[in-house]
Amino acid sequence: MSWITPVILCGGNGKRLWPLSTPDYPKQFLTLGKKFTLFQQTIKRALTLENEKMKIKEILILTNESYRFIVLDQIELLKTNLKFRIILEPESRNTAPALTLASLASPNSRLVVMPCDHYFKSNNSFSNSAKQALKEIKKNNIFLLGVKPSGVNTSYGYIQYEGKNEIKEISSFIEKPSFAVAEKIISQNMCLWNVGIFILRSDTWLDAIKVSSKNIFSNVNRSWQRKVNDNWFIRPDRKSYIRATNNSVDYVVLEKANEQGLKLNAIQLKTSWSDLGDYGALNNIIKTKAKNNVFKGAINELGTRDLTVIAESRNVSVLGVKDLIIIETKDDVLVADKNNTSLIKNFVTKIKNQRKNNQDAYSIVFRPWGMYEVIHKDQGYLVKKLIIKSKGELSLQSHAKRNEHWIITKGVATIKKNNKTYVLKKDESTYIAAGDKHKIINKGKTDLEILEVQTGSKISENDIIRYDDIYGRK
Repeated sequence: MSWITPVILCGGNGKRLWPLSTPDYPKQFLTLGKKFTLFQQTIKRALTLENEKMKIKEILILTNESYRFIVLDQIELLKTNLKFRIILEPESRNTAPALTLASLASPNSRLVVMPCDHYFKSNNSFSNSAKQALKEIKKNNIFLLGVKPSGVNTSYGYIQYEGKNEIKEISSFIEKPSFAVAEKIISQNMCLWNVGIFILRSDTWLDAIKVSSKNIFSNVNRSWQRKVNDNWFIRPDRKSYIRATNNSVDYVVLEKANEQGLKLNAIQLKTSWSDLGDYGALNNIIKTKAKNNVFKGAINELGTRDLTVIAESRNVSVLGVKDLIIIETKDDVLVADKNNTSLIKNFVTKIKNQRKNNQDAYSIVFRPWGMYEVIHKDQGYLVKKLIIKSKGELSLQSHAKRNEHWIITKGVATIKKNNKTYVLKKDESTYIAAGDKHKIINKGKTDLEILEVQTGSKISENDIIRYDDIYGRK
């Protein structure tokens, strides 16, 4: 029996699918019409790798500070007994430093490195191809999985290979070629799209990165040696990690494989795949309607074609238009030219800077204890719905400028207010004055829901003093 370690890379921000995907809640945590989120689908895909000869040692998840509790929650919702460790990258430094962290964390294992924001139609195809690679993998050998191109696409990387066997020998990589070059590559019928899945031994990677980038190895190694274990999370040392060069696996090692005596192989995944890099890719997930329209939500149309329309909270009517992307969420409405979607990423960067220090920018906000939704805001007051998950609790806190009125709408709340502790049930309420030290605890087995009305001279998420927090927030 041999041990394998799936490594799930979970740090992307999904800018091209804004406003469905936001900086606080990117596309990997969305269901996009399916039962499970893309991140959860990736975990379930990883679990298919086990058989009588190969066992999963653990699953390593590399994410960041902002997403740590979303990752934890979505794992818990799967109700699986999988063993996992969550490593928090101090800063995104691309895939080469991330894979170095994973290899140091699991130094004697076979790694299956996967992005968590891609769509695969068939888990069986992934499992069969990955198991074949795991069976054949040797020292100084790296396997890549790829899919046969379905057309010319300049947004993907191309793997060129030799031979007609199932296990193909890689001859070269071409990252995001021009249309003419991509067309020529595809015409030769000896290529795959690179789907970003690497299968290799951890010692193979560590030996390779020591040679190809001493900077990455030394800084990431130092960062790992100085790591701190924090409840559910592992925090590598920030000061060392941010000194590592920001580079990809492809650039640092794969493109220099021959120089290092590495053997590169590829196996074709026989399934539909998409990196969901733009709204056009949603055709893979959401069923196309008449006249090539993709609709999700309460959509009314007349005389339209070639539209992608998604409505999350309101009715959307579209009349006599074509070639548009229209996305409605509680916070934003996007209307974009379907043939010029590259503008979305640039636009998101622009508004991210505008909203960077504004904690009130989004109406639905996720917290370690659950989430809240802003229902209405006006001069001098704000109405929220709080959902506190089982065993979740807010920090012990106070506010200088605002008062809070709480009404329990579901579940049982344990309230701590100054030096008193009491219990509130459905339809009961309480009042928290400015300056009161207070917290809410959900000791129940189901979600606790509270309607909160804030009043005062200043209504802001920045008006908070924390005295104690089980999640380590300051």
